[in-house]
Amino acid sequence: MPRIKKEFSQRERDRFIQDAFTFIKGYFKKALAALEAHDSDVETDFIEATKLAYVCRIYVRGRTWKQCRIWLSGRMSSDQIYYYEGNVDIAGDSAFNAYISVEDDGYTLFLRLSNMGFSSPQQQETQVGKEKAAEDLWKRLTQSLKI
Repeated sequence: MPRIKKEFSQRERDRFIQDAFTFIKGYFKKALAALEAHDSDVETDFIEATKLAYVCRIYVRGRTWKQCRIWLSGRMSSDQIYYYEGNVDIAGDSAFNAYISVEDDGYTLFLRLSNMGFSSPQQQETQVGKEKAAEDLWKRLTQSLKI
């Protein structure tokens, strides 16, 4: 049978990105706890700045090693999750290193990662789910951690 294209409402797109954001938040909480349990030299913080923004910090031997801020925003579109790694202002600013947007192919909603130079186009999948999006952001944050 032929497939009939669907027009997704803004409400459907908003729910989809909110679900992805909630999943990524939970993923980072669990991954930070697992990282701490893995090595006694590592400590982590998860700081929920608002319902729509949080900061993750990784300390190695008491020194800040890496930190990131992840937030859901409507600055460019209400369909995006932003990621910033670097000197993080908990209250937030407009800088970001990557973002995740909601898109559709006429049949299904999916996430697209815009990693802004983190991975080559050959490595970057065009359509991902929330699990892959969370994994990619986590890899980005921890890629150079060698304990």
